[in-house]
Amino acid sequence: MRVIAAITHQATRKACTHSATSCAMIEKAKGLPSPSNYITRFGSLAVAYRLIGLEFKRRYYRAETSSHITAVIKEAVDAIVLYFERYGGSATFSDESRLLTINQSLKVSMRVARPISESHRGEQRYRLVKSACPSSDLTLVIRLDASKTKAHDYYLLPTDLLARSRDRQLRLCNRVFAERYRYENLGELSPTLTRKSPLNIAI
Repeated sequence: MRVIAAITHQATRKACTHSATSCAMIEKAKGLPSPSNYITRFGSLAVAYRLIGLEFKRRYYRAETSSHITAVIKEAVDAIVLYFERYGGSATFSDESRLLTINQSLKVSMRVARPISESHRGEQRYRLVKSACPSSDLTLVIRLDASKTKAHDYYLLPTDLLARSRDRQLRLCNRVFAERYRYENLGELSPTLTRKSPLNIAI
């Protein structure tokens, strides 16, 4: 397979020995697909590396998961920022606080729900990663699909409601994640953010 052949490239093998800079080195290497291509095809860089006989310490896998969660958040943020810029509003994002500020007023925390296991009742459990900013008005939870690589749907919740939940695993069957907070895609979600922000923009 062409992807397998590419990942065995010398530059990729060199990158694999330095987990902290692996993604950056693959991005810079000529003739290689981006790290996101490997993640989409194999589920993670770690799985792709394993196919060519490379294994890593546990801390690498944690770092890779964190890097992927950051990429998922960035993809959603970029789409929302583009939406508001297109219609004359404004949206800015702080990487440090993971806080999205819309029309200089509405503050939205960004979190991701990763599938981890099923309960004894067969209900899927999800773990929320990335802490919410307590000063935010709303929290946007991006729920990943079963492969843990792509966004499946979105939940826009009042941050104080999320903070009151005592369930650390925060299963999606939990009433905190009511259907009325759910959006199938960002195209449905963005107009809601517009209505909740104080600046009216033409749509």
